[in-house]
Amino acid sequence: MSRKTQRYSKEFKAEAVRTVLENQLSISEGASRLSLPEGTLGQWVTAARKGLGTPGSRTVAELESEILQLRKALNEARLERDILNCTGVAEKYALIEQWRQQFPIEAMCQVFGVSRSGYYNWVQHEPS
Repeated sequence: MSRKTQRYSKEFKAEAVRTVLENQLSISEGASRLSLPEGTLGQWVTAARKGLGTPGSRTVAELESEILQLRKALNEARLERDILNCTGVAEKYALIEQWRQQFPIEAMCQVFGVSRSGYYNWVQHEPS
């Protein structure tokens, strides 16, 4: 008789690996609980520990990197939104002052269409 190959979904694989790792089970214990061949579960757990995960999944480092990029893009979008909402030069200088820790002053002056020297002059003469 021929042996039929069992196919498992990505979600099932991820859940099986999570069960083994979170409960600190051995491969044989996990395989017994989940009614899986030890070799199959062992391959999934080994891949997850090496950061390979299941096909199509991403590692924690990749997800953290994406979160960092998205946060940066969000800050830039907020800056652009704030730029569009202000009209006066003094308002632009105030926004540059507010965002000077997150973005380079020179770049913000260029985006706002104001001079750096004008910004620094405004900072020196701004009432405290």
